[in-house]
Amino acid sequence: MPKTPVRRHRTSRGTKIVIALSSVVFLLLLGTVVYHFFDGFTWLDSFYFTSMTITTIGYGDHVPTTPFTKLFTVFIAFAGVGLVFYSVTMMATEYVERRAPPRI
Repeated sequence: MPKTPVRRHRTSRGTKIVIALSSVVFLLLLGTVVYHFFDGFTWLDSFYFTSMTITTIGYGDHVPTTPFTKLFTVFIAFAGVGLVFYSVTMMATEYVERRAPPRI
């Protein structure tokens, strides 16, 4: 009996970029809320600290003070760094491929 081919759905690069950027925004919002409520940072300081953490800048002017937020910072740093670099890589790839001359 012949097997029917399995159709695989391929996700477009544009969809992957949207998903990656949405994940970064979600991580920023999650970090902002956690640091505001669990560490007592202002909303702006919470957003600032989260963005500095996931982009690996980390000026050191704000630090988590509770054991929960210290542990949360470890996880958000690993997840955030990966997501940010993945998003930048996807956008750069898309940009380079659009600018490349057509293949003959």
